[in-house]
Amino acid sequence: MTLSDKPSSIIAQNIKTKRHRDIEREYDVFNQLDHFSQRAIWNGVHHRLQLRSFNSDILVTLLTLRVRMLFLNGTIEDISFYQSPTADRAENLSTFDVGVGWILSVMVHAEPAEPRRGTTYVIVRTFDNKAQAHTAELIAAYVSGGHHSAWPDGIQEGPTDGNGAMITFDSFNPVAGAQWSAEVPTNARWRIVTVRARFVTDATVINRRLHVNLGDIDTDYVDCPRAGDHPASTTRDYNMAHWGSTPAESDGEDYVNIPDTIFLRAGDFIFSRTTNMQPADDWFGVTIVAEEWIEI
Repeated sequence: MTLSDKPSSIIAQNIKTKRHRDIEREYDVFNQLDHFSQRAIWNGVHHRLQLRSFNSDILVTLLTLRVRMLFLNGTIEDISFYQSPTADRAENLSTFDVGVGWILSVMVHAEPAEPRRGTTYVIVRTFDNKAQAHTAELIAAYVSGGHHSAWPDGIQEGPTDGNGAMITFDSFNPVAGAQWSAEVPTNARWRIVTVRARFVTDATVINRRLHVNLGDIDTDYVDCPRAGDHPASTTRDYNMAHWGSTPAESDGEDYVNIPDTIFLRAGDFIFSRTTNMQPADDWFGVTIVAEEWIEI
């Protein structure tokens, strides 16, 4: 903003004598003049605030953007704006006209539920509507229980920084003779924690063996085989996790060691590849626990 764009009262403030400024500072015990000049952001006629969010929590149905403004008439007001995010990790973008003045603070919180970290990521930026360009990034952080994303005193973080959310995917049952698989959703990143599934074989006399694969549609990143075979007419519950030393099969419980350092991106898969699987063999109750982040 140039000097000619400013109202006359602001121009007068800018050209105060040094003596006037020194007198003001004598009464400014807490150095608010310096604090204000460093923190406040000018919001002109063409400027807007943009709220961009990505959410996977179905309980989060409303985001509130609270803005504290100092207007040209000297009044300070707290103004609230709202966005209703989807729960499919897709981008939600809202643009708000907050008025002409100085932005003193900004905060975002979720309603009615407080989301877990890793599920609701927000970005707040100032936007020049005339130039169609962002001018500053105020907030880039997860909204979570007990923590409201805020500016100027908040901490900025990328969506894959820190811990993600522990997500449990409800058990599913492939049709007989089919392998099981799960795909990482759009705008998500996974680290597989555990998979549990029951495998029932028919009477066909041939040994089967479970392989757990991580990869994309064209390439396996890693193939994790079970060390032993699964015979005919047998039911076992498989526990797939990073065991270090794989436990031995016992009491119908079997184990597969999978790495915990491979991150799966949107469109990647975790899936079974069961050798010698027969048409009547069946997987049941496949349940996956993963650490999930928003990835954009």
